[in-house]
Amino acid sequence: MATTETVQVTVTCSGDGIKSKWEPTAMTNSAGVAGGPVKYTMSSGDNTLTVPTGAMGVVLAPPASSAAVLRLKNDAGETGFALRTGQPALIALPTGTAEVLVNASAEVFLYLHWL
Repeated sequence: MATTETVQVTVTCSGDGIKSKWEPTAMTNSAGVAGGPVKYTMSSGDNTLTVPTGAMGVVLAPPASSAAVLRLKNDAGETGFALRTGQPALIALPTGTAEVLVNASAEVFLYLHWL
């Protein structure tokens, strides 16, 4: 059965006389990856995540209390860049991406939701 996955980001700002709302274009995948968030345990060090066929992106959601630093990397030989600790991250993937390399500073569980 085919599924449709849609991600809509809304940014709101208010206070000090300012009130605004911005909704950039949604990401929609009409050949979405069936299923919902999956609990995943990251080992300390590099973790290779295999991208399911048809996925356009992934949400990485560690617990808010997590102190583990997660870094996205192109390959094992580089440092990569850190994601904000304890916060979810939406990563849009280029067509044809087969793997995502994530380095964890410590073992941590998180939820993955492929889109």
